[in-house]
Amino acid sequence: MKNKNRANSGERSADKLVPGIAFLSLVVSIGSFYYTARTFAVSYRPYLGVSGEKTEYFGSPPNALQWSMQITNVGTIPAVIKVEQFHPYVRIGSEIRDLPTLPTKPSLIIPGEVTSFRGLLADANPGESGGVSVDQLRTMQATFEVELRLSYEAPESF
Repeated sequence: MKNKNRANSGERSADKLVPGIAFLSLVVSIGSFYYTARTFAVSYRPYLGVSGEKTEYFGSPPNALQWSMQITNVGTIPAVIKVEQFHPYVRIGSEIRDLPTLPTKPSLIIPGEVTSFRGLLADANPGESGGVSVDQLRTMQATFEVELRLSYEAPESF
């Protein structure tokens, strides 16, 4: 009789253990699904970054400077870029002299595409460049700086 009671007792504890294991596997499955969905949401979006900048002097002696900043979409879907701030300027000591810019509008950049923001500083138009000469930049009497702030999002169709 003793052995029969022990056997029944073991069956009863196994009966209690099975629903606990099933519930635990359900919790693990739900957690895994949530983690996978979040990973997909984070990776399936545009990512923009500054991928380079370039400055070139022209003329002999140099009397013009052309500059550009390259922005690349390294994400998996296109991005609509909106320029929040685009401010190129020259700093001479503590004085800041603004440089002219072209108007910008929202644009679409596909994955892997590079877009550029460009400008030109030439001695031929000192009134437009605030009286800054290219020679001042070459001899480090002045520094050229650009403040660029963008916002971007996926197009509504994605």
